[in-house]
Amino acid sequence: MANRQTTTRKRRGRAQPRQLLLRARGKRGGYRAGAGRPSGRSGHYVPHVPRPAVTRHNAVHVTLRVVEGVPSLRRHRPAELVENVFRAERQSKGFRLVHYAIRSNHLHLVCEADEQQALSRGVQRLASRIARGLNCLLGRRGRYFRDRFHCCVVRSPRQARNLLAYVLLNEHKDRAVQGVRLGGIDRYSSGVFFDGWADSYARSLPRDGPAAEQTPVTAPESWLLRVGWRRHGLVRTTEKAPKTATVVR
Repeated sequence: MANRQTTTRKRRGRAQPRQLLLRARGKRGGYRAGAGRPSGRSGHYVPHVPRPAVTRHNAVHVTLRVVEGVPSLRRHRPAELVENVFRAERQSKGFRLVHYAIRSNHLHLVCEADEQQALSRGVQRLASRIARGLNCLLGRRGRYFRDRFHCCVVRSPRQARNLLAYVLLNEHKDRAVQGVRLGGIDRYSSGVFFDGWADSYARSLPRDGPAAEQTPVTAPESWLLRVGWRRHGLVRTTEKAPKTATVVR
């Protein structure tokens, strides 16, 4: 009994915690120099801010960047693995992958989604399966994509036309900077399934049946990606080419 009373007195005698004000610089619980997110982080990473609203009438440009130090994605085995994941996840639960371009250290995706959550879940499934597959292929562990995905919502026909040209001619653009003109369609993109070329032949995209299951993309459902963008003209493979350049295929 005596021990219990002694313990009770000790507990009652303890100092109560005090709320420190922000002016308590350098002390525990208050302001500390250098605390918080490092300055300049938002310049290298996608900031955690609310994403713009998405509906089934919009097109969305998604960019996924990989970490440094991994091999280029524009090789046969990595690209084949990425396209296999695209085939499996191109259309599921309100998410549709319409076009893509595989770059050396990032992916460009043209997507549609019924809502914001469907877009996030669809891209997360793609990123997760690609990361696991490439880590297994390369014999590595850990993060493969360096940050959350970046997205831009397209709402007008001109924006949609510019988006399609940017994604499908991304390799043409980079070659043009080097003074090289790339002829034809980039084989590490979905350009072969694009029916809006003005100067190049593309296969028609099957809508159902076994052939449709083998394609890495699906047909668009939004008016913007079906009809609207055509108001501003078909896309030419020479749009990004310099006037005088060496032609390669």
